[in-house]
Amino acid sequence: MMTSTTSDIAGFVVVRNLGVVDALTVNAVGAAGNVLGGLQALTGGKLSAYYELDENTRKEAFNKMCEVASGKGANAVVGVRIQTQGFAQGVLEVLCYGTAVLVQPL
Repeated sequence: MMTSTTSDIAGFVVVRNLGVVDALTVNAVGAAGNVLGGLQALTGGKLSAYYELDENTRKEAFNKMCEVASGKGANAVVGVRIQTQGFAQGVLEVLCYGTAVLVQPL
């Protein structure tokens, strides 16, 4: 699946717009992750528990969006956007959305 944050993909032309696709994912670190994150915050440096939460949740939402687009018959998603929101310590929501399209080489 080709993806782009712009409205087109270089070397390709959009031949069919298949509509907006999105995916929402909410994940949390466990209690141990919150304790580890708190200790790392006190000592400085990379907060590995929260970094992994952010990275994994973002990838999960992106991959789900691509699956939805593929299910509509798309071979690309343009105008991709990702929004994140934290609800509480160690809880993260990620929304990934874009426009599913069918493209072909120029």
